Amino acid sequence: LTGLALGMILGMNPVPKIHAVGVCDTPDYFYDIMVSIAEEMGFCNIPEGYKSLKDLFQSHVRVYQGKGKGYAVSTKEELEYVSQFSRQTGIILDPVYTGKALYHFVTNVMQENEE
Repeated sequence: LTGLALGMILGMNPVPKIHAVGVCDTPDYFYDIMVSIAEEMGFCNIPEGYKSLKDLFQSHVRVYQGKGKGYAVSTKEELEYVSQFSRQTGIILDPVYTGKALYHFVTNVMQENEE
């Protein structure tokens, strides 16, 4: 996510809003991880108008909470969605990460953002 976000932030004008779903921790945790990865990559030039790397990421990336009940603990709705998606598309998703992330993307991100 960090590399994709930096590429879009630095290479696109206007920068589209980037949406992500975190299924193992809080959104704030993911912003901190993005900062850490960017720093490890050697990215230290904060563009003008931003206070910090975290401010840069938070301005362009929206991380949604998709953790649900916890690691490897799925709700009935999450499991039903993963099963239905697999039957309809032939694409098998795991319920721990991918399926949970897609479920929360469809039920939260897409409903909140018409674009």
